[in-house]
Amino acid sequence: MLCRVTTFRIVAVLALMCAACSSDDPPPPTTTTCAGNTDCANNEICVGPDGKACAGVDCACKVIDTPDTGEPEPDCETTVCVHGNVEPCFNDCHRGTRTCDCNVWGPCEGPKLTEEVCDDAVDNDCNGKTDEPPCPQPEDPPPVVTPCKPLETEEVPCGNCGVQNRVCSKDGQWGDLGPCLGEGPCAPNEPEEETCDNCGKRTRICTAECVWSEWTVCGDVGECKPGAEELAGCEDLCGSRTRVCDEKCAWGEYGECDEEAGCAPGAPQEKDCGMCGKETAICDDACQWGDFSECVEPEDAECTADTVEEKDCGGCGTQERTCSETCGWGEWTECTGDGECAPGDTEEQPCGVETDKGECEYGTQTRTCDGECGWSEWGTCLGAQPPQAEICGNELDEDCDGVALKEPDIHEPNNSCGACTYLGTDPNESVSPSFDSEDDTVDYFCFDGDDTANPLENIIVELSLQAGGVDADIYLYKGEADCEAGASTAAAAGAFEDKTIHWDENFLSDDDAFWIVEVRNYGSSGCGNTYELLINGLN
Repeated sequence: MLCRVTTFRIVAVLALMCAACSSDDPPPPTTTTCAGNTDCANNEICVGPDGKACAGVDCACKVIDTPDTGEPEPDCETTVCVHGNVEPCFNDCHRGTRTCDCNVWGPCEGPKLTEEVCDDAVDNDCNGKTDEPPCPQPEDPPPVVTPCKPLETEEVPCGNCGVQNRVCSKDGQWGDLGPCLGEGPCAPNEPEEETCDNCGKRTRICTAECVWSEWTVCGDVGECKPGAEELAGCEDLCGSRTRVCDEKCAWGEYGECDEEAGCAPGAPQEKDCGMCGKETAICDDACQWGDFSECVEPEDAECTADTVEEKDCGGCGTQERTCSETCGWGEWTECTGDGECAPGDTEEQPCGVETDKGECEYGTQTRTCDGECGWSEWGTCLGAQPPQAEICGNELDEDCDGVALKEPDIHEPNNSCGACTYLGTDPNESVSPSFDSEDDTVDYFCFDGDDTANPLENIIVELSLQAGGVDADIYLYKGEADCEAGASTAAAAGAFEDKTIHWDENFLSDDDAFWIVEVRNYGSSGCGNTYELLINGLN
C-alpha cells in the first residue's frame, strides 16, 4: 500500500484530533506502577527506567502495542506512528522489535513466553530465574581435603633406625623429607661373624636399636694354631716324630721317626695356648714325649696376644687397644674420626626477631645431628612474633621499642580533685581533652564562681563529641570536699543519655565558691578517644 497524504487530509485529521480532545472524552490513561507484568493490561509490560523488564521499585506499565479494537485497519491519514520506524518492544519479559506499517504499529517480533528450557541461560517463563528446577542443578564441588595442617611436623623412619623430618606448608601439603638422621651402624637382627683363636668363630647380632650386641664366646675352636709343630716319641725307640697343624687348625699325621731326635728322659716340652698359657709334655724313659698337660694361663691374663679391640667414641669416632705379648690390654688410642655431634642430638636457637621486648617473641628453629655426626641445616623458624605498628594508648608495646605509646592531652595531669585544671572565674570556655590510656579514666576541671552579676545565676556544663569508645558522665561539685566524697555529694550530674548540666543557684544563697567538674569515662581509652567539654560559670 502506498501512503499519500494531502494537505486537505492533514487538515481533516487535525480537525478530527481536536474533536477527539473535547471535554466529553475520557482523560488519557495514566502510568500505572507495577511489580510485574500481571499488574499491567494485555497491551502493556512492566518496565523500569531503563526500558527493561522490571519487578520491583520504580517499575511502571508501558503500552507496547496498539490494542485490537475490531475496527478496520486505519489508512495512511492516521498519525499513530511514522511509517517505517522501528522501536523495541516486549513479549512479557522477552525483548523484541515492532515496525510502523502505514502509521500503525505492527506486532512485537521476538521470543514468546514458554515453559523453562534447560541449559539455554534464558528466562523462558519470565519468573526472574534461569534454568531453575526441575532443570538439573550443578553439584557442589567436593570439599578440599589437605593431607596435613600448616606448620605440622612429622618424623618418618629411615635407614638403620634413623628418622627424616618434614614440615607441612601453609597450603596444607607435606614438604620434602630431610636427610636421614641418627642412623645406627647396623640393621635390626643383622648378624656378623669373625674368626677367633684356633679357627674358632664368634658372632654378634644387631639390636632393635641398630646397635651391635656383645660378641659371643669363641666357639668351634680347633686343635692347634696353623703352622704349629708338635713332637712325639717313636714306638720302641728313643727317637721322635713331628706333626704340623694345618690351615683348618687340625693336627696332621706324624712324620717318620727320627731315631736320633728322641728326647732325653725327663726333659720338658712346652707350647703356647690360650691367653699366654702353656701346655707341657715330659719325655718318658722310652725317649718319647708324653701327652701335653691342660693349658695353664697366668691369673692376670686379660686377652690373647696381638688381639685388637675397637670401640666407638665421641661423635662417630673410634679408638682401639691391642693385647700385648704378656696378654694385658694396652692403652686406648686417641679418638679418631670424631664428628661435631652424636647422632640423634638436637639443638635449638632463637630466631625471627632481634628482640623479645614488648609484644615481640623469639621464634625457635631446630637442627638435628645426622648419622655421620654432622649438624643438619637449621629448620624453619616457628612461633616468632615480629614488631607491629604501635597502637597509642592501649598500654601495649607493639613495636617492641620498650615503651608503650601514650599522648596525654595538654590538661594532664588532672586525674584528681586536687589536681584539677583551673579555668579562671566564671569561665565560658570549651576544652578538648582525651582519655589517652587505660590509667586515664577521669579528668577534673575547676573554676571560681563570682555571685555578683545577676540575682539568679546558673552554671552550664555540656559534654559532646565523644570519639572512639568514650562513654563518659559529668558531675558538678561545690568545693573540693564534696568532690573527694564522690558522686553522691554532687550538686548536679549529667549521666546516662543526658550529658548536659543546667544548675540554677538558690535565690537566697551566696554561690561565691570553688566549683569542680568531673568527667568520668566508663568506655575505652586511646590516643584518639577525645571529647568536647563546655563550661559556662555563674552568669
